[in-house]
Amino acid sequence: AQLLRLENPFPAGRGFSPRTSVNTLDPNARTGYTQQGSVALERIFRGTTTAVRYVTSYGDHLVRKRNLNQPPPGPGAIDARRPIAGFGDILFVESTASSRYHALQLSAIRRTSRRLSFRGAYTLANSQDDASAFLATDGDDNTPQDSRNLAAEWGPSDYDVRHRLVLSGAYDLPPLSRWAVLHNWQVSAVLTAQAGRPFTPRVSFDNSNTGNVGGGTFAYDRPLVVADGTAGGVSYGGRTFVVAPRFTYGDAGRNSLTGPSFVTLDAMALRRIPLGSRRMLTL
Repeated sequence: AQLLRLENPFPAGRGFSPRTSVNTLDPNARTGYTQQGSVALERIFRGTTTAVRYVTSYGDHLVRKRNLNQPPPGPGAIDARRPIAGFGDILFVESTASSRYHALQLSAIRRTSRRLSFRGAYTLANSQDDASAFLATDGDDNTPQDSRNLAAEWGPSDYDVRHRLVLSGAYDLPPLSRWAVLHNWQVSAVLTAQAGRPFTPRVSFDNSNTGNVGGGTFAYDRPLVVADGTAGGVSYGGRTFVVAPRFTYGDAGRNSLTGPSFVTLDAMALRRIPLGSRRMLTL
């Protein structure tokens, strides 16, 4: 089928006829499952309840997708290099992905007096897999760059957050005077701080000439990792990247970069107003 032209977009006998693309399921697919475990030590130390906990989770036979009819990198027409002639892309859904999660969790809860209370929690975690979702997510396509090399997809999960800290506290203010308006006040706050989420560096065009055009069901090509200071390189997170040589894949890993960290502080002041002996209004 020849390309159409604007001056004659509907010529007789020259309609665009794309090759058939197929979405298919692995007939031997299994139901995915996870195995989870934890062990903890808890102790009350001078009025503070503390806990140290190790948590782990293993996922197996998780759903993933790949292109069975992806051609090898090279010049020329893509369809002519496909391993299964006569077809376009063949999206194959199978249950071969896996995941691993390990975390150390620390927590402390204390009510120091009748008026003050606080709690804190910290998590040091590491989550890795070779597909974090079926469709694309922010920062990751969840489709292999090279459907023949699934091992290269192993890396941090899309939701891997290495550090996370949450602190919260509340204080009931004592009456500041005999004025009723200054009674029954409380101030509280919640502080959340966490490390950034990982994302995959990618090239915005099909440099390998394998059909990696991006989108929900297609992958992007990835750049090549080079030494700092390389001409034309782009640096982020202590690494420098360039576009790989034409008709090759880049060696940048999936989710090999980490985005910015996140900190938020929510504070509140409230007053409780008694309405009789059984009701209360909170502002």
